[in-house]
Amino acid sequence: MMKGRDAEVDTTEMSIDVRRPLWLLWLLAVLMTGAALAVFATKIAGAATPEAPIHVPWYVLAVGFALAERHVLMLHFRGEAHTFSLDEIVLIVGLFFVSPAGLVAAHVIGVGLVVVISLRRSPLKVLFNLAQFALGLTLAIALFAPAAGGAAPFELRAWLAVLAAAMTTLVVTFGAISIAVAVSDGRPDKEDTVRALGFGILGALVNAMFGLVLATVLWFAPLAALLLVGPVLVLFVAYRAYVSERAKGEALQFLYQASQLTNGADDLEDGLVALLAFARDTFHGELAEIVIAGEDADAIAYRTAAGPGPVLRRMERVPHDTLDGIFGVTSEAATLVDTRSSVALPARDGLAVGHVMTAPLAGNSGLRGVVLVAKSREAVVPFEKDELKLFETFVNHLSVMLEKNQLSNSLAELTLAKQELSHQAFHDSLTGLANRVLFRQRVEEALAHGRPDGGVAVLFIDLDDFKTVNDTMGHHAGDELLRVVGDRIAMCAAADDTPARLGGDEFAVLLPGIAHEADARVIADRILVALGDPIEIDGQTVAAAASIGIAMHSGAMDATELLQNADVAMYTAKRNGKGRFDMFEQTMSLTVARKHQVKLGLERALANDELVVHYQPVVDTATGQMIAAEALVRWQDPVRGLLPPSEFVAIAEESGLIVPIGRFVLREACRQLMQWSDVAPDLRVFVNLSTRQLAHPDLFEEIADALDSSGLDPSRLVLEVTETTMMQDIDIASATLARVKQLGVAIAVDDFGTGYSSLSYLRKLPIDMLKIAKEFIDSIDHSDED
Repeated sequence: MMKGRDAEVDTTEMSIDVRRPLWLLWLLAVLMTGAALAVFATKIAGAATPEAPIHVPWYVLAVGFALAERHVLMLHFRGEAHTFSLDEIVLIVGLFFVSPAGLVAAHVIGVGLVVVISLRRSPLKVLFNLAQFALGLTLAIALFAPAAGGAAPFELRAWLAVLAAAMTTLVVTFGAISIAVAVSDGRPDKEDTVRALGFGILGALVNAMFGLVLATVLWFAPLAALLLVGPVLVLFVAYRAYVSERAKGEALQFLYQASQLTNGADDLEDGLVALLAFARDTFHGELAEIVIAGEDADAIAYRTAAGPGPVLRRMERVPHDTLDGIFGVTSEAATLVDTRSSVALPARDGLAVGHVMTAPLAGNSGLRGVVLVAKSREAVVPFEKDELKLFETFVNHLSVMLEKNQLSNSLAELTLAKQELSHQAFHDSLTGLANRVLFRQRVEEALAHGRPDGGVAVLFIDLDDFKTVNDTMGHHAGDELLRVVGDRIAMCAAADDTPARLGGDEFAVLLPGIAHEADARVIADRILVALGDPIEIDGQTVAAAASIGIAMHSGAMDATELLQNADVAMYTAKRNGKGRFDMFEQTMSLTVARKHQVKLGLERALANDELVVHYQPVVDTATGQMIAAEALVRWQDPVRGLLPPSEFVAIAEESGLIVPIGRFVLREACRQLMQWSDVAPDLRVFVNLSTRQLAHPDLFEEIADALDSSGLDPSRLVLEVTETTMMQDIDIASATLARVKQLGVAIAVDDFGTGYSSLSYLRKLPIDMLKIAKEFIDSIDHSDED
């Protein structure tokens, strides 16, 4: 049987895409098996042995089938390889001299042993090949008997019957393989299909004629068949010699083309990629890669790969010890590993590796790198030993070319790449300034090698309201602003200074030779002035303001403490109004430490239920009756006792803990008021909302939940908001309060008169009452003006 390289399942390359429905191939194999069994049961099982002068034992044909399947002939035509199997000759002899059932047994056993044992195939491929062989065979036998009508092999009717049987096996095999290729590859080539079918028909005709000649000789003079052994052996030896010489020529052609690709490449990367793609295609692999080590034993290695598919990787950095872990490669010889080996085959670049060839890339000093070609576990044909020898020769050739022609250039490129990577590791990619790692290293060096002309100072710079630019103009505008800010800070620094971007909108400047605090102040003021100049981004003018903290080195201070001090001074500048700088003072650290302790204590208080709510009465001055109660939070600290809000509310607001604290007060106040409902059914409760709570996205749900869980009538709840809180973003405050009012609660403005005190904005807000600030009415009893 003639088998085309691009369509044959059992002896040629067909990689199955795991993304496609392989169950269709299983189904096709099962259907073909069932059809073969049905034909055998109805047409063959009870058929009589043909009438012939001799009868050939079925096991002799089994050996013939096995030899024909194991040793195929290959024809090269226009750069393509097509394989011929001689099993049709054995089949034709069996049609005349063996019972139909014995012929089936001989074919299944002979071909089956080769498929299962010799050719190392997966269960799917074994079943598929045996099924299509069995179906073609049973149909051919069932067709031959009535068509031949007992005719001898030298009669015309027998010739036509043999030709029909041969064409039947061809049609079944070709049809099954075409369906398999369509399922696995999804893109059948019409021209290749027609060409393969043409060669198949040619092979079937040649096999049929040779089989009829052999059958005729056996019919008249069985011993005369021995005369054919000599010519067949001569032809077989000549063919093997031809194949060997052709393989040598193809190997030389392969190495020549590889050399041309190497010499024609403009640089190392392009040359390696072209060579790897060429090797991958030549050996019908799915991935080819090379790993080249750097000069140092502990240096980074570089990996270039072609595949899977169109993916290309150029000079990727990988650990140097990668050379020791690529499929057990050694520095002695090439290695062939497949699914039968005990060596684990991990996935590479998403490819489930099932077959791999590796070879060492030797250098003057030993193992210089590794080259490999890999196939997936679904590949039909594994790598052969002859391919491994050619692959090893290719890698040795590549090693020599790299060593002689391009090794010096490649090492120079690797050195430049290493320098570039080192620069990237210590510099900010957006601004080009030093990054946090390099800045800290420079600070440590400045402290370790103090200069005689002065001390060391650090400026910690944080942009004010940078988030607004990102939110309103987009992150690309924010990045452009950061680049401009980085440039302006660098322009204000001297040659020995180190400007840096620490991350986000945080910058810093190291002043290693500063003599006095006044000098540091001058540079900080210069930076504030430079940042104050308008910046044009996307046609809009942006103002960049910053807060700067300055810390001077003194005593046994290390880099960590110096940076922390500058950071603390910067936050002090923000609290003091932003757009300014502040020098670090020791009291700032004490303040920061105290705030940190209070924050930790508040977290513990929330977890341990140490917060309590006290209530201040609200009295109608006309009647003297209590009409409401204002909920005020207190902290029952187990060590310091009962603490008023002035001790912790500001820190809670700054840290964000005011949100869970406010949630607790709201729920507790609603619950308590419901308990008082029996004695004071009309009493209302006032609960304060902080700035953070008003901006919190879950405020509406939290208020609704507090009312639902307590059962309190919403009209008995009054939420207090200060003027300052509302005016930070009056549009958001107005929308949030309007939604809250839908619940039925009342809104009050607390301490009216201490903030903006504008009646105009009151019309924009859903306010029910004003609480006048105490200083407005303190002297109302004895001052006509008040």
